Amino acid sequence: MTRRIVGFCWAMALAGCSVQEAGSVAAAHGEPEPPPVDGNAVRLDLGTLADPQEVSVQLRVRESLPGSADVFRQTETSARDTAELAVGQSRSLLVATACGSATAGGEIPVEAPPPATKRYEHVWVADVTRGTAELGRVRLQVRLRHWIRDAEGRVEEAPSRERTVVLTEGSAHVLDFRPEADGDGPRCGRGTHVDLFAEPVEDATRSDRSIGFDIWYAHEDETGRQARRLVAAGRDGETLDLAFARVRTSVPGSADPPRALGLDLRGTVRGRHREDGTVELVLTTRRDAVVLDASGRATPYASRRATEAWALQPGRTVKLPLPALSPGVGVGADPAAAALDEDDELVEAIGEHEDALIVTVSDGAR
Repeated sequence: MTRRIVGFCWAMALAGCSVQEAGSVAAAHGEPEPPPVDGNAVRLDLGTLADPQEVSVQLRVRESLPGSADVFRQTETSARDTAELAVGQSRSLLVATACGSATAGGEIPVEAPPPATKRYEHVWVADVTRGTAELGRVRLQVRLRHWIRDAEGRVEEAPSRERTVVLTEGSAHVLDFRPEADGDGPRCGRGTHVDLFAEPVEDATRSDRSIGFDIWYAHEDETGRQARRLVAAGRDGETLDLAFARVRTSVPGSADPPRALGLDLRGTVRGRHREDGTVELVLTTRRDAVVLDASGRATPYASRRATEAWALQPGRTVKLPLPALSPGVGVGADPAAAALDEDDELVEAIGEHEDALIVTVSDGAR
């Protein structure tokens, strides 16, 4: 599962730490700033980092209860069938439900309906093949088959459906949904979701190892330097969500009232120990710039996503530059944003920005 860690000001308790926003440290007047860089990072080719580990794939049936305005909310999983798949491996998974009960697994004949159709009103089989490994993602080829038994005991197979499903680790994808179950029992009238869920299979050889992250979001422009610090730790191979407090900086120029730029950085980080003693660091970042008027209203101005991988020496501090922002790029067709594209003062201001991550990793045992 991915865990979310939010940046904070580590120096809040220290005299002289000026907290501008939650998570901010002003690097001025001798106040704390990122540590000096004393190491080098080696950029890694993302194409060589396909995740080799097995993935646990689950076909689940989940009950739903009708809520207000006919909105259904999911309850706990009623039944699940699970397989551990390496790249290229295939498996058929089965779940079945009737009014008030559910089951998973069991015999799946090649041609005939599964025996579960003799007891259950709805039987789903997902024929799943794990596709090419991708960093942080699970690609599955899925054929969903569905048998329905009516009140007279007749069994009919619905047309099968095939699709490609791409899941991030720890996420689910709904394959089918039935608004309500037939019948008069107390649990009838409940809908069912059928979904696929995937998560990495824990590597027992790594389960006792952890990686610590000390990450500074360092911003510099003609108005000065600012920094946001985040300290976190995770298991070897665990993905952590990152979110830093907004950097706010003024826009020099003639606008009246004065404007400001807000810079938001969030993303994920994952570390893995390598055989050569270094730590493989995979950073996925999204950086958004918004123009803030005097009332605080934000207009999208630029956005940039990036995924990069590096090899770092534990205990060494390195600087990882973030890609430059370009006006109007990544903000869609927002008319208000388009009107800012030709604003020379904004273009010049954002062109003077330099953003980087200052990173130190440490290894240890849990």
